[in-house]
Amino acid sequence: HTLAETTPQQPDFAALSAMHRLSTLVQQLTGGASRSFSTKTPRPLEIAPKAKHTASIIFMHGLGDTGHGWYEPMKAISTTMPYCKFILPTAPNRPVTLNMGMEMPAWYDIAAPNNRGFDESEGLDDSMDYIHEIIDSESATVGLDRVIVGGFSQGGALAMYSSYHYPKGPVKAVVSLSGYLPRRFMFKENAIKEVLQKTPVWVAHGEVDPMVRLEWCEQSVDVLKELGAEVTFKKYPGMAHELGEAEFYDVRDWLMKTLPELK
Repeated sequence: HTLAETTPQQPDFAALSAMHRLSTLVQQLTGGASRSFSTKTPRPLEIAPKAKHTASIIFMHGLGDTGHGWYEPMKAISTTMPYCKFILPTAPNRPVTLNMGMEMPAWYDIAAPNNRGFDESEGLDDSMDYIHEIIDSESATVGLDRVIVGGFSQGGALAMYSSYHYPKGPVKAVVSLSGYLPRRFMFKENAIKEVLQKTPVWVAHGEVDPMVRLEWCEQSVDVLKELGAEVTFKKYPGMAHELGEAEFYDVRDWLMKTLPELK
Protein backbone atom coordinates (compact mmCIF):
# COMPACT_ATOMS: atom_id res chain seq x y z
CA HIS A 1 0.00 0.00 0.00
CA THR A 2 1.54 3.33 -1.08
CA LEU A 3 0.44 5.59 1.71
CA ALA A 4 2.27 8.74 0.59
CA GLU A 5 0.18 8.93 -2.57
CA THR A 6 -3.08 9.40 -0.67
CA THR A 7 -2.15 10.53 2.84
CA PRO A 8 -0.04 13.70 3.25
CA GLN A 9 -0.15 13.20 7.02
CA GLN A 10 0.22 9.47 7.47
CA PRO A 11 -1.08 8.30 10.86
CA ASP A 12 1.06 6.17 13.15
CA PHE A 13 -1.17 3.10 13.00
CA ALA A 14 0.62 1.25 15.81
CA ALA A 15 0.00 4.16 18.20
CA LEU A 16 -3.50 4.74 16.85
CA SER A 17 -4.42 1.08 17.29
CA ALA A 18 -2.98 0.97 20.80
CA MET A 19 -5.02 4.01 21.87
CA HIS A 20 -8.17 2.57 20.33
CA ARG A 21 -7.71 -0.82 22.04
CA LEU A 22 -6.88 0.79 25.40
CA SER A 23 -9.97 2.97 25.24
CA THR A 24 -12.15 0.01 24.33
CA LEU A 25 -10.69 -2.12 27.14
CA VAL A 26 -11.22 0.61 29.73
CA GLN A 27 -14.83 1.03 28.63
CA GLN A 28 -15.45 -2.72 28.81
CA LEU A 29 -13.90 -3.01 32.26
CA THR A 30 -15.51 0.07 33.81
CA GLY A 31 -18.69 0.52 31.80
CA GLY A 32 -20.84 -1.49 34.20
CA ALA A 33 -19.14 -0.69 37.47
CA SER A 34 -18.76 3.09 37.29
CA ARG A 35 -22.01 4.17 35.64
CA SER A 36 -25.55 4.17 36.97
CA PHE A 37 -28.23 2.96 34.58
CA SER A 38 -29.63 5.71 32.39
CA THR A 39 -31.55 5.65 29.13
CA LYS A 40 -30.46 9.22 28.38
CA THR A 41 -28.17 9.27 25.38
CA PRO A 42 -25.00 11.36 25.84
CA ARG A 43 -24.24 14.18 23.43
CA PRO A 44 -22.35 12.82 20.38
CA LEU A 45 -18.65 13.49 20.02
CA GLU A 46 -17.93 15.46 16.84
CA ILE A 47 -14.87 16.08 14.70
CA ALA A 48 -15.47 19.35 12.90
CA PRO A 49 -14.47 19.75 9.25
CA LYS A 50 -11.39 21.85 8.51
CA ALA A 51 -12.79 23.03 5.18
CA LYS A 52 -16.30 23.84 3.95
CA HIS A 53 -18.69 21.23 5.38
CA THR A 54 -20.06 19.22 2.45
CA ALA A 55 -20.31 15.69 3.87
CA SER A 56 -20.97 13.84 7.13
CA ILE A 57 -20.02 10.42 8.49
CA ILE A 58 -21.94 8.99 11.46
CA PHE A 59 -20.03 6.15 13.13
CA MET A 60 -21.27 4.03 16.06
CA HIS A 61 -19.09 2.18 18.57
CA GLY A 62 -19.47 -1.40 19.75
CA LEU A 63 -20.84 -2.88 22.97
CA GLY A 64 -19.32 -1.39 26.14
CA ASP A 65 -17.45 1.35 24.31
CA THR A 66 -18.24 5.04 23.71
CA GLY A 67 -17.79 7.47 20.85
CA HIS A 68 -14.43 8.39 22.36
CA GLY A 69 -13.15 4.89 21.62
CA TRP A 70 -13.29 5.69 17.89
CA TYR A 71 -12.02 9.25 18.06
CA GLU A 72 -8.42 8.48 17.05
CA PRO A 73 -9.22 6.30 13.99
CA MET A 74 -11.83 8.78 12.74
CA LYS A 75 -9.53 11.73 13.45
CA ALA A 76 -6.87 10.06 11.31
CA ILE A 77 -9.35 9.60 8.46
CA SER A 78 -10.55 13.18 8.83
CA THR A 79 -7.10 14.47 7.83
CA THR A 80 -7.73 13.07 4.35
CA MET A 81 -11.36 14.29 4.27
CA PRO A 82 -11.20 17.87 5.63
CA TYR A 83 -14.62 18.69 4.14
CA CYS A 84 -16.30 15.97 6.22
CA LYS A 85 -17.85 16.19 9.67
CA PHE A 86 -17.58 13.06 11.82
CA ILE A 87 -20.30 12.33 14.38
CA LEU A 88 -19.49 9.69 17.01
CA PRO A 89 -22.57 8.98 19.16
CA THR A 90 -22.44 7.14 22.48
CA ALA A 91 -25.09 4.58 23.38
CA PRO A 92 -27.09 4.92 26.61
CA ASN A 93 -26.28 2.62 29.51
CA ARG A 94 -28.47 -0.47 29.80
CA PRO A 95 -28.23 -3.92 31.38
CA VAL A 96 -26.91 -6.49 28.90
CA THR A 97 -28.26 -10.00 29.39
CA LEU A 98 -25.27 -11.63 27.69
CA ASN A 99 -22.98 -9.97 30.25
CA MET A 100 -24.98 -11.18 33.26
CA GLY A 101 -27.04 -8.03 33.41
CA MET A 102 -24.06 -5.70 33.73
CA GLU A 103 -24.89 -2.12 32.81
CA MET A 104 -22.81 -0.60 30.03
CA PRO A 105 -23.17 1.52 26.90
CA ALA A 106 -25.21 -0.64 24.53
CA TRP A 107 -27.31 0.17 21.50
CA TYR A 108 -29.60 -2.75 22.41
CA ASP A 109 -29.71 -5.82 24.60
CA ILE A 110 -28.02 -9.06 23.54
CA ALA A 111 -29.71 -12.05 25.13
CA ALA A 112 -27.80 -15.05 23.81
CA PRO A 113 -24.26 -15.90 22.65
CA ASN A 114 -25.50 -17.80 19.62
CA ASN A 115 -26.50 -16.45 16.21
CA ARG A 116 -27.33 -12.78 16.75
CA GLY A 117 -29.62 -12.69 13.75
CA PHE A 118 -32.36 -14.40 15.79
CA ASP A 119 -32.05 -12.20 18.89
CA GLU A 120 -34.98 -9.90 19.71
CA SER A 121 -32.44 -7.10 20.34
CA GLU A 122 -34.55 -5.15 22.83
CA GLY A 123 -33.87 -1.42 22.50
CA LEU A 124 -32.82 -1.61 18.84
CA ASP A 125 -35.77 0.45 17.60
CA ASP A 126 -35.09 3.24 20.11
CA SER A 127 -31.47 3.41 18.97
CA MET A 128 -32.59 3.37 15.35
CA ASP A 129 -34.88 6.34 15.99
CA TYR A 130 -31.95 8.20 17.57
CA ILE A 131 -29.69 7.56 14.57
CA HIS A 132 -32.52 8.65 12.27
CA GLU A 133 -32.60 11.97 14.14
CA ILE A 134 -28.88 12.44 13.50
CA ILE A 135 -29.34 11.55 9.82
CA ASP A 136 -32.17 14.10 9.65
CA SER A 137 -29.95 16.80 11.13
CA GLU A 138 -26.93 16.11 8.93
CA SER A 139 -28.88 15.63 5.71
CA ALA A 140 -30.61 18.96 6.27
CA THR A 141 -27.15 20.55 6.03
CA VAL A 142 -25.31 18.55 3.37
CA GLY A 143 -28.01 16.44 1.69
CA LEU A 144 -28.90 12.79 2.19
CA ASP A 145 -26.57 11.68 -0.60
CA ARG A 146 -23.63 13.17 1.31
CA VAL A 147 -24.17 11.16 4.50
CA ILE A 148 -22.52 7.82 5.30
CA VAL A 149 -23.59 5.73 8.30
CA GLY A 150 -21.19 3.18 9.78
CA GLY A 151 -20.12 1.36 12.89
CA PHE A 152 -18.13 -1.39 14.55
CA SER A 153 -19.64 -4.64 15.88
CA GLN A 154 -22.96 -3.73 17.51
CA GLY A 155 -22.52 -0.28 15.99
CA GLY A 156 -22.14 -1.83 12.54
CA ALA A 157 -25.31 -3.82 13.13
CA LEU A 158 -27.13 -0.62 14.08
CA ALA A 159 -25.72 1.19 11.03
CA MET A 160 -27.17 -1.37 8.64
CA TYR A 161 -30.48 -1.69 10.46
CA SER A 162 -31.00 2.08 10.75
CA SER A 163 -30.02 2.86 7.16
CA TYR A 164 -32.20 0.17 5.63
CA HIS A 165 -35.19 1.26 7.71
CA TYR A 166 -34.78 4.99 7.06
CA PRO A 167 -38.11 6.21 5.64
CA LYS A 168 -36.87 9.34 3.86
CA GLY A 169 -34.66 7.64 1.29
CA PRO A 170 -31.17 6.17 0.89
CA VAL A 171 -28.07 7.60 2.52
CA LYS A 172 -24.94 7.63 0.40
CA ALA A 173 -23.56 4.37 1.82
CA VAL A 174 -23.20 2.14 4.88
CA VAL A 175 -20.08 0.72 6.57
CA SER A 176 -20.10 -2.31 8.89
CA LEU A 177 -16.86 -3.42 10.57
CA SER A 178 -17.04 -6.75 12.43
CA GLY A 179 -20.82 -6.48 12.46
CA TYR A 180 -23.89 -8.43 11.44
CA LEU A 181 -27.52 -7.91 10.48
CA PRO A 182 -29.68 -7.80 13.63
CA ARG A 183 -33.15 -9.35 13.58
CA ARG A 184 -32.24 -11.16 10.40
CA PHE A 185 -35.23 -13.47 10.89
CA MET A 186 -37.61 -10.59 10.13
CA PHE A 187 -35.39 -8.31 8.06
CA LYS A 188 -36.70 -9.42 4.67
CA GLU A 189 -40.22 -8.42 5.60
CA ASN A 190 -39.46 -5.13 7.36
CA ALA A 191 -36.56 -3.50 5.50
CA ILE A 192 -37.41 -0.80 2.97
CA LYS A 193 -36.23 -2.62 -0.15
CA GLU A 194 -36.22 0.48 -2.37
CA VAL A 195 -33.82 2.13 0.08
CA LEU A 196 -31.70 -1.01 0.52
CA GLN A 197 -31.19 -1.45 -3.23
CA LYS A 198 -29.92 2.13 -3.58
CA THR A 199 -27.58 2.08 -0.55
CA PRO A 200 -24.23 0.37 -1.12
CA VAL A 201 -22.62 -1.23 1.92
CA TRP A 202 -18.96 -1.94 2.68
CA VAL A 203 -18.65 -4.94 5.02
CA ALA A 204 -15.40 -6.08 6.65
CA HIS A 205 -14.74 -8.93 9.07
CA GLY A 206 -11.84 -10.77 10.67
CA GLU A 207 -11.63 -14.44 9.78
CA VAL A 208 -10.77 -15.44 13.37
CA ASP A 209 -13.21 -13.15 15.19
CA PRO A 210 -14.18 -15.01 18.40
CA MET A 211 -16.91 -12.56 19.47
CA VAL A 212 -18.92 -11.96 16.30
CA ARG A 213 -18.33 -15.06 14.23
CA LEU A 214 -17.51 -14.73 10.57
CA GLU A 215 -20.41 -17.01 9.62
CA TRP A 216 -22.91 -14.54 11.13
CA CYS A 217 -21.51 -11.84 8.91
CA GLU A 218 -21.55 -14.13 5.87
CA GLN A 219 -25.20 -15.00 6.53
CA SER A 220 -26.00 -11.30 6.77
CA VAL A 221 -24.24 -10.58 3.48
CA ASP A 222 -26.23 -13.37 1.82
CA VAL A 223 -29.52 -11.80 2.96
CA LEU A 224 -28.49 -8.35 1.75
CA LYS A 225 -27.45 -9.68 -1.66
CA GLU A 226 -30.66 -11.69 -1.95
CA LEU A 227 -32.64 -8.48 -1.46
CA GLY A 228 -30.63 -6.69 -4.14
CA ALA A 229 -28.14 -4.69 -2.08
CA GLU A 230 -24.79 -3.65 -3.53
CA VAL A 231 -22.33 -5.29 -1.12
CA THR A 232 -18.54 -5.02 -0.95
CA PHE A 233 -17.37 -7.78 1.42
CA LYS A 234 -13.77 -8.04 2.60
CA LYS A 235 -12.43 -10.75 4.91
CA TYR A 236 -9.12 -10.35 6.73
CA PRO A 237 -7.05 -13.47 7.55
CA GLY A 238 -5.70 -13.57 11.10
CA MET A 239 -7.82 -10.62 12.25
CA ALA A 240 -9.94 -11.04 15.39
CA HIS A 241 -12.57 -8.64 16.82
CA GLU A 242 -10.59 -5.50 16.22
CA LEU A 243 -9.65 -2.76 13.80
CA GLY A 244 -6.85 -4.18 11.67
CA GLU A 245 -4.23 -2.09 9.91
CA ALA A 246 -5.07 -3.29 6.40
CA GLU A 247 -8.76 -2.85 7.18
CA PHE A 248 -8.19 0.71 8.41
CA TYR A 249 -6.51 1.80 5.19
CA ASP A 250 -9.07 -0.05 3.07
CA VAL A 251 -12.04 1.61 4.73
CA ARG A 252 -10.34 5.01 4.65
CA ASP A 253 -9.71 4.70 0.91
CA TRP A 254 -13.27 3.48 0.29
CA LEU A 255 -14.73 6.40 2.23
CA MET A 256 -12.64 8.88 0.26
CA LYS A 257 -13.72 7.30 -3.02
CA THR A 258 -17.39 7.02 -2.08
CA LEU A 259 -17.67 10.46 -0.51
CA PRO A 260 -15.20 12.63 -2.45
CA GLU A 261 -14.75 16.36 -2.09
CA LEU A 262 -17.18 18.41 -4.14
CA LYS A 263 -15.55 20.31 -6.98
